[in-house]
Amino acid sequence: MTGVASGHSIAVASRLSGVPIETLRAWERRFRVLVPKRTTGGYRAYSEADLEVLRALKKLTDRGVPIS
Repeated sequence: MTGVASGHSIAVASRLSGVPIETLRAWERRFRVLVPKRTTGGYRAYSEADLEVLRALKKLTDRGVPIS
């Protein structure tokens, strides 16, 4: 499930951003840092903008900035 129209799956978003899948889910649930669109089947569909946010957050947390 990749592409502009449908977005990237959570596995692809994880690979492209460097953020583990479990961490993506936790950030969404606990901090609402992202609310990716969902496919008709209910799967997450991350946009390119979502990936940019994830990459930025990864850089900040790697430097010790808390996600909260």
